[in-house]
Amino acid sequence: MPVVLKAPEEVSSASLQSPHDPDATYNARKGKGYEVQIAETCHPDNRVQVITHVELTEACARDAQATMPILEDLVERDQQPQELVADTAYGSAENAVDAERLGTELVSPVSGRAVAVEAEAPEERPLTSADFHVDVRGEDPAVCPGGHFSTGQTPHATHPYRLTLTFDRPTCEACPLFHRCPAPRKGSEDGCRLTVDLAATNLERRRRAQASGQFRPRYRIRAGIEATNSELKRRHGLGTVRVRGQPRVTLAVHLKALACNVKRMLCACMPEAATPGPGMA
Repeated sequence: MPVVLKAPEEVSSASLQSPHDPDATYNARKGKGYEVQIAETCHPDNRVQVITHVELTEACARDAQATMPILEDLVERDQQPQELVADTAYGSAENAVDAERLGTELVSPVSGRAVAVEAEAPEERPLTSADFHVDVRGEDPAVCPGGHFSTGQTPHATHPYRLTLTFDRPTCEACPLFHRCPAPRKGSEDGCRLTVDLAATNLERRRRAQASGQFRPRYRIRAGIEATNSELKRRHGLGTVRVRGQPRVTLAVHLKALACNVKRMLCACMPEAATPGPGMA
């Protein structure tokens, strides 16, 4: 049987990319090799920022797949942040909801068109499920735009991000927002119901924040991780490691991050160590 080369677009990015390293995969933007996921502290009151998580992933894997493993690792090691600032690739709506369920707010841009609905007067724009405050953990009742608490909250049987809210019908009918409320007017007498997609509403709220200008000041601090990436590559050789195979590369990456942390701590505790002397680099 004749051997025929596949067209480039038919070759999986997870297939063998190099006979010297069978674990390496391919990324159209970054090429062959591996990808390193890094998290560090970013509180302005910290004397020094410390790398808290390092993980080696396949180059062909989506960054969104790394968000929750990073957060779960931080939770397991009692280093869970109140906020996790990440770029667009990590901030899917599902990741944001899952992070909120763990008690962390995922702060990241969202793709797509941002509509400045907040600029409209509240009485002029239609209300949506994003105007309802819903506790994704299910511990507290939901609150409608009129300030009324839900009387019931039922998770969907098969959809992990969908639930049904129930509100007291007499209270809803007496509410001035009743005619603009997305909750159905028809149904049983025990209440008005609204099915909420937590991922969709999370996406809509974040787009509103971006359009209103509230998001940019909060996200500005994320640029600090780029300096860490540069430091690891330029000072510690993270861009081109001298070993092959995932186990060895993983060890090398962790040792480089450890060296970076030790150097930062020494510079913070011994300021004179931060000033290069004769023969130092």
